[in-house]
Amino acid sequence: MYDKGLIFFLLMVAGIMLTVKIASCAEFPEPPRGVGNWPEERGTEAPRKRGDGSKIQSLGNHRAVIKVAESSDAVWVRIPWRRRDIDADKKAVLVFDSKDKQVENIVCVEINSEFGDILFQPTNGPGEYYFYYMPYTYQFIEGSGDYRLNYDPPQFTAEPDWISKNHLAHEQLTSTKWKELPRATVVEIQARTEFDRFDPMEVCATKSELSELAAKNPGQSYLLFVEDRRDPI
Repeated sequence: MYDKGLIFFLLMVAGIMLTVKIASCAEFPEPPRGVGNWPEERGTEAPRKRGDGSKIQSLGNHRAVIKVAESSDAVWVRIPWRRRDIDADKKAVLVFDSKDKQVENIVCVEINSEFGDILFQPTNGPGEYYFYYMPYTYQFIEGSGDYRLNYDPPQFTAEPDWISKNHLAHEQLTSTKWKELPRATVVEIQARTEFDRFDPMEVCATKSELSELAAKNPGQSYLLFVEDRRDPI
């Protein structure tokens, strides 16, 4: 009734396609999302009051927990944060080790709304590091209960000697040699509080996922998706 050879061939092709898809996903697996625990303000030496005109710095409400497995002077990590802000490259990325000491040697190779490719020096050796990718500063407007908030711009703090030693100058990053560095892994993407979570409704699809969805539904004027009842619109 059916050509057994054709059936075997189709099953083999399907198996190859499935294997390729799993392998591509396994290279940069989707990290879990949860809630961390860190203070909103940093570097505050005295209590602040609304209306006093003071400026307050914050690490922001979102971070990625990164694990370094081996000692190295430089490692790289890809953080698939799936952000909805279109100007992700105009915001700072601050890195701290497990002892809450800031890591100064950091180079952002590519920052976009889908992911960030970041090189850094794990100064505390193997272990966990924290990447705060939406830090901001807010200032209470003097004589008012209101405040003004601005996201911090990118900071260039890497030492020239470290950049030279690891061949991380801007013109050298056009090649993919930096990808030969040891790779750190993303343990979890965290929000500071439950209220600050982006997931599940604000975790954006990638361009490739949108293209794949459109290709699978040609000629459709609209598509319907089931909504998570936890955060109804």
